[in-house]
Amino acid sequence: SNLEGALTLLGGVDVSGRIVAGDGVTLPALGKVGITLRGAEVGAVYAEASSPDAKGAFLARNVMGPSHRVGVSGLGDKYYVKEIRLDGRTAPNGVVRLYQGSQLEVVLDDQPATITGAVTEGEKPFSQPLVFVAKWPSLVVAASKIAGDNDGKFQIAGLPPGEYLVLAVQSTALPDGMQISDGMLGRLWSSAEKVTLERGGTQNIELKLSDPFR
Repeated sequence: SNLEGALTLLGGVDVSGRIVAGDGVTLPALGKVGITLRGAEVGAVYAEASSPDAKGAFLARNVMGPSHRVGVSGLGDKYYVKEIRLDGRTAPNGVVRLYQGSQLEVVLDDQPATITGAVTEGEKPFSQPLVFVAKWPSLVVAASKIAGDNDGKFQIAGLPPGEYLVLAVQSTALPDGMQISDGMLGRLWSSAEKVTLERGGTQNIELKLSDPFR
C-alpha cells in the first residue's frame, strides 16, 4: 500500500557570539581565529561562524540540528579556551543546544598548560612518533597529532588545565595504506598515560609506544 504524509522542513537558527577575555587577561589578535560548530548528535550539521571582528563578535547563520560542540582554532600556544558559555551558563565540554537568539561566549585565558616528554620502544627512544592527547573523560582529542623528533621527544602546548590521556604510535605508513583512525585510538586510550595539568603548568612524561593493532 502507499502512504501519504506531510513533512515540515525545519530551518536553521542564527547564533551570535563573542570572544571575551577572562579576569586579568588581554585578548589576542583575532585575525586568524575561527569558530566552528560540529554536530554532537545525529541530525546536527557542521557550521562555521563568521570571522570575529576587532571586539570579538561573530555570527553563525542557519545552524541546523540539536546539540553542537564549539571549536576554536587559530589561538596559537599562548591562549586557550577556558570556558564556553551559552546565555551566561557554562556549557559542559563545550557542547551547546542552540536556538534562535542564542548568545555564545568563548572565554579565553593566557595561562595554558604544556605536556613535554619522550617516546620509547623497549629501552630505546623511538624516532618521530605521533603523539595524541585527549581530554578525560570525554576523550575528545584536544590537539592535532604532534610529531616527535628523532629522539622521540615532543611538546604539546596551549592546553587548558584538567585531566588528559596521552599516547604515541608510529608515524611510518601502516600496512595496506591504513590510517590512524578514531576507532584505533578508541582501543588504545585504555592503556594511555594519564596526566593532570594545572593552569600554566608543565608536566614531563615518558610514553611507551602503543601498537594500533593490539
